Amino acid sequence: MTHLYVYYRVIDHPASQSRLADFIRQVAQQTGQSGTLLRKLDDPATWMESYENIADRAQFSQQLACLAEQADFAALLMPGSRRHEEWFEVTG
Repeated sequence: MTHLYVYYRVIDHPASQSRLADFIRQVAQQTGQSGTLLRKLDDPATWMESYENIADRAQFSQQLACLAEQADFAALLMPGSRRHEEWFEVTG
């Protein structure tokens, strides 16, 4: 099984946090995969989504990209920022 961490920088806007939370809920509804939304302590513009125990990396990554596009996720990002995916595997 693998775990996915997606991080990015978000513009400072009152609606950003609720839109991010809505996105996480939409991912869960569409994929069945619950995620966790995190914000960096010393840099509140940096956010991260984490998803655990992903069985099919390629399929989930594609689903996530489609959902981000449908949600106009790019409108939330700081200029020059993008969604960065980091994949990890469970060992032991």
